[in-house]
Amino acid sequence: MIGQTVSHYRILSRLGGGGMGVVYEAEDTRLHRRVALKFLPEDTVADAAALQRFRREAEAASALNHPHICTIYDIGEHEGRPFIVMERLEGQTLSTLITSKPMPLERILSIGSEVAEALAAAHEAGIIHRDIKPANLFITKRGDAKLLDFGLARLDAGDASATPDSATDEHLTKPGTTIGTIAYMSPEQARGEAVDARSDLFSLGAVLYEMATGVRPFRGATSSIIADAIVNGDVPPPSQVNAEVSHDFDQVILSALEKDRELRVQSAAELRAALLRLRRDTSSAKSAVSVRTRANRRWPAIGGVMLIAIVIIGNWLVTRGRHEPAPVAATKERMMIAVLPFENMSGDAAQEYFTDGLTEDTTTEFGRVSPDHLGVIARSSAMRYKKANADVRTIGRELGVDYIVEGSVRRAGNRVRVAAQLVRATDGTQVWAETYDRTVDDILAMQSELARDVANAVQVKVVASPVSPRSVAGPVTERGKDALLRARFLLTSGGAANRREAVQYMQQAAASDPNSALVNTELARALYSQSTIDLAPEEIVPKARAAVERALQLNANVP
Repeated sequence: MIGQTVSHYRILSRLGGGGMGVVYEAEDTRLHRRVALKFLPEDTVADAAALQRFRREAEAASALNHPHICTIYDIGEHEGRPFIVMERLEGQTLSTLITSKPMPLERILSIGSEVAEALAAAHEAGIIHRDIKPANLFITKRGDAKLLDFGLARLDAGDASATPDSATDEHLTKPGTTIGTIAYMSPEQARGEAVDARSDLFSLGAVLYEMATGVRPFRGATSSIIADAIVNGDVPPPSQVNAEVSHDFDQVILSALEKDRELRVQSAAELRAALLRLRRDTSSAKSAVSVRTRANRRWPAIGGVMLIAIVIIGNWLVTRGRHEPAPVAATKERMMIAVLPFENMSGDAAQEYFTDGLTEDTTTEFGRVSPDHLGVIARSSAMRYKKANADVRTIGRELGVDYIVEGSVRRAGNRVRVAAQLVRATDGTQVWAETYDRTVDDILAMQSELARDVANAVQVKVVASPVSPRSVAGPVTERGKDALLRARFLLTSGGAANRREAVQYMQQAAASDPNSALVNTELARALYSQSTIDLAPEEIVPKARAAVERALQLNANVP
């Protein structure tokens, strides 16, 4: 067909082909742009099911206008062969990019979040793709992800009672019974049950798993073995296959691969948000390392001393002391606990920074109280349940924890009341509760006390030290603590403007509490965060170095 003109499209070259279509590059002679023409293969023109699938692809995709979905321009017929006109993409499918080795984390998160965004748009329009797999995900030369091939899509997603295995649909999905597609099916799809949007999320979870590990989560020599693994088999966490995968990433992927769709991540938007949070945290960490590297190259004495100093102070703060409690024998080698975002009960939305700051600090305290016997889920994983109103048993299963700490914060002037409770994740029963009434000045000690009380409640032996938290952190006034919490809230929120404002708050805290090692250390870290976006180490590095040296001086006499 090369050289022929079909309608007003001049065929230039053959791009590829398969069982469901042959694709050509063409020139739109009216609009003078390059397009792709997908023809139904000649040997399937008489196949009613293939023709219906072909039309379904055009109908579903043309209803969507999204940057991460391949655009359909037109549909036509030439000499009895139907064709679809779509945007011409340059790049390759994800299936050609995936090898036996894991892909870089940043690449996975970028592609995954874009595909989730595309699915969110499709689901909102009432379209379920039903064939998410690497071969249907196209990565352009610019690195953007594009969702392809809606030939198996269901357009009646609003009808939850509709079954997918009617006579028509059964024939239409026949091409999807190959092993390559079965490997990414959801359990309900593999069982031939009705599917909804959550089926696509399972399939995307399988794709993410393969990108992160280099292997498919469900494997076997035959389609029946693979289907049985999807329905009944256990999936090892990606970190067991690739040690570089973090626990947080484990949880995101495994939440998408839940066999029970009621326990699975519930929407593409929710999955996208989780991937974006991971991407933000990863990018921030890499940016900080990159800027430190550049600073060290240009100012080796300043950059090197400061980096070492921050590590030293960080270690001191991590191992800072606390009062000796009565030791209690552990009943489990290592308990896992999650601190859910505390609820702001102050009646003032402006106090959200204070509540989030307490949650973050309390989470950190749990990580210090008994590292060998009490593990705590990262704050970024727990924060996705903020205002989620989810059942604690569901949260416990999703995070893989034994206990969950819930709490509320009510602040009135200088007084703070924190009500906390410990809930057993397996059955949702409360095993401990306490209320702490303190001044803002006593927040550090309160957080340490809360962590110790919870550790004792689950019978975990607390690591003791003769030094109090205040003696290591140094005095922190109400004004200084308030500014510190505001800065942390802004840094967590992300964004260039927030990082610059965070530095301003930490400078206020340092002016209010110049003799606090904690404040000076946090000031140095905020300055480093600013350097990741302003990239002016010749101005920022000396300020951070001064803050670190001040913190070292203040901690010189700690026993």
